[in-house]
Amino acid sequence: TYTFIAAKVVDNSINKANNYIVIDKGSKHGVKPHMGLITKKGAVGIVRAVGKEYSLAMSILHRDAIVNAAIKGRDYFGPMVWRNESPLIMNLNDIPRHATLEIGDTVQTTGYSTIFPTNIPIGVIDNYRRIDGDYSYYIEVKLFEDVAKLDYVYVVNHLYKAQIEELEKEVKNE
Repeated sequence: TYTFIAAKVVDNSINKANNYIVIDKGSKHGVKPHMGLITKKGAVGIVRAVGKEYSLAMSILHRDAIVNAAIKGRDYFGPMVWRNESPLIMNLNDIPRHATLEIGDTVQTTGYSTIFPTNIPIGVIDNYRRIDGDYSYYIEVKLFEDVAKLDYVYVVNHLYKAQIEELEKEVKNE
């Protein structure tokens, strides 16, 4: 279902509200917008712009980045976002207050999009608490990958992405 394109990181930011990663692979290598970037330790970005030789990806440390994430073995999932605080911490949202979780639980991709495969590790629950009046937990996830140290990444190519997107388009037009 997936192929992977190895790429070297040639530029990377972590200290802005909108961080980006530049890689040394572009359209001539098969890279297209909306492909995921992963490392052996986890998901790190989403390709946004592609040139012939290079591509620019939105880092997961970007205020508009959303990664569909799940707590391994617990069947709860929600959007994971970065709140522009620490480059090592993201927040997992919309996990209901009745869910059972523990510090150290692994958070991984859901596969509910064509960007990242299922079960790509992201991090572990580092802290969580209930917020009065809210139906869900406030959850902090410590990332497995230190995005500040990126050297090489893999671009995720979902082989059936176009077919899935076409089916979704048909349903939306009904």
